[in-house]
Amino acid sequence: MSTGTTAAGGAVPALRMTDVSKQYGRGPGAVRALDSVSLRVARGSFVAVMGPSGSGKSTLLQCAAGLDEASSGTVHIGQVAVTGLDESQRAMLRRDRVGFVFQSYNLLAGLTAYQNIEVPVRLAGQRANPELVRELSERVGVSALLRRRPHEMSGGQQQRVALARALVTEPEIVFGDEPTGALDTGSARQVLALMRELTHRDQRTIVMVTHDPVAAAHADRVLFLADGRIVDEETTPTVDVVLRHMARLEASGC
Repeated sequence: MSTGTTAAGGAVPALRMTDVSKQYGRGPGAVRALDSVSLRVARGSFVAVMGPSGSGKSTLLQCAAGLDEASSGTVHIGQVAVTGLDESQRAMLRRDRVGFVFQSYNLLAGLTAYQNIEVPVRLAGQRANPELVRELSERVGVSALLRRRPHEMSGGQQQRVALARALVTEPEIVFGDEPTGALDTGSARQVLALMRELTHRDQRTIVMVTHDPVAAAHADRVLFLADGRIVDEETTPTVDVVLRHMARLEASGC
């Protein structure tokens, strides 16, 4: 897939959000979940989003991925303006350009691993390329499990299948919503190492919401949210550094 360039010759970001706000409700009871958020995510990067409960992490992911519509501001995935698309158009955008990995895996219990991986392609009315499915299964380490159903796999194995499923449409960007939250420590580290490898070796772009400093430390860049705003950023994250950032947010009452 072409990375694309701007008119000035620069690389087009995988994700661009400009002055994005999201408000739920009206009047005195209205809740402003995002407050003029602007960010750019470079292609081939792994970005983690952290913040206290209620800081706007999930809302940011939903608006960025086209799962919800921003109240104001603009969102671009690659060269496509998400803002202003109707629900049908956003659904097509998500189908064709976006991959998702969730905490709960969301695999279909009656299907094999192979069949689960090819679900997004089938939903688009197309036939999955068997070579691509096999290649992805090898990349994520589940090539020996393709005939198994979810109940025959561990949590870590199921999340690897879910990651392959997220990549099968060759999306421009993959969004992860607490993708390691349901895994044991060993499985979580394996999945995180794989996600990091996918960005650095394969130039995949991943944006992950997490509450776990260990998970965030695997990213290239960590954004910290509080009260719907990006209030801090770390470009050389380690577990200790991330913990210090979070401690400062909590101490400030955010």
